[in-house]
Amino acid sequence: MIIGIQKSLDASAQGRENLHRRVDEIAAYQVDLGKNQALMAQTMDTMSRDVKPLKSEVEGFRGLRNKAVGALVVIGLCAGAFGSLAVALLPAFITKYFIAPH
Repeated sequence: MIIGIQKSLDASAQGRENLHRRVDEIAAYQVDLGKNQALMAQTMDTMSRDVKPLKSEVEGFRGLRNKAVGALVVIGLCAGAFGSLAVALLPAFITKYFIAPH
């Protein structure tokens, strides 16, 4: 019976050792996490300062892209109008000026 109690006490001591070791690991991880969070905040500040000047350039390119898309739409509409006009007028033009003699 004493041997069983001694084994139980040894197992309890080993469990407490494992618990304290894990608590120490978590505490060390929390310190590292705090350092990482501070580093991330500093990096985000640096990135936001680096990105601010680029925003105006990006907006300029967006405006240029929108103008190019508008120009392509206008060209497409004009081409469609010219094509439909040609289809409508071409048969009359051919019969008026290019009739084969009888």
